This record gives sequence, structure tokens and C-alpha cells, in this order.
Amino acid sequence: VYQPVSVSRPRATSSVAFWPGSAAITCILKDNGTAAGALVFCWAGSQWPPTTHVKMGLDGRLDQTTLIQEPMGLGGPALQYGKSVTVGRLRCTSKTAGLSCIVVKTGMGLLIGASGISQIGP
Repeated sequence: VYQPVSVSRPRATSSVAFWPGSAAITCILKDNGTAAGALVFCWAGSQWPPTTHVKMGLDGRLDQTTLIQEPMGLGGPALQYGKSVTVGRLRCTSKTAGLSCIVVKTGMGLLIGASGISQIGP
């Protein structure tokens, strides 16, 4: 007797969020399930290396000095206002003020927009 097998799609381990505004903001979310392998890296502008950038890990602390390797081949539609993308334990949401990215469990995170970078959360 044939038994159908349920095959689940693997969860995404990385994604990119683009802000629809004119500030050209991009965030890369990565989460491979380890503490060291979970990060959000966001930057403003299209020039590399960016002058405005931020890296955040699972502790929700912001690091504005570390630069990641230049990502290649990024593209796609912008994340429309009010929409979110979640990768593992991280989520970025497009807002009129910019892209906010948080650690889902704690709500700690960042907001990057035309006015700069700020810490958000409880």
C-alpha cells in the first residue's frame, strides 16, 4: 500500500530585504541555527564599502564598525511598507521610517533609515 510522505521545505537560512524608499537601504539576514551564524547586516546606499552600516547578532547589540564581505548578486523587489521577512530567529520589517530588524524572541533590534541607525526594543 502506497503511503504518501510529507516532505517539508527546508527553512531559509538567508534572505535580503530592500527598503522601497529612496535611501537605498538593504539588510541581509542569516541564521544557520548557531549563535555565531545568526546575524543581520544592513547598509545605506549603493556604494561599497558603505559608510553607513550596522551588524547585529542574537544578543541584539549593534556593531557599526564591523564590515562583512561585499555581497554579490543582490536584487529583487523591495519589501513593501508593513511587510516582513523572517529568517530563523531574525525578522526585518519595512516601515516608512526605514527597515527595522529584530531578534524575534527578545524584540531587541535596530532601525536603519534616512535619519541614521538607532537601537529599538524593550
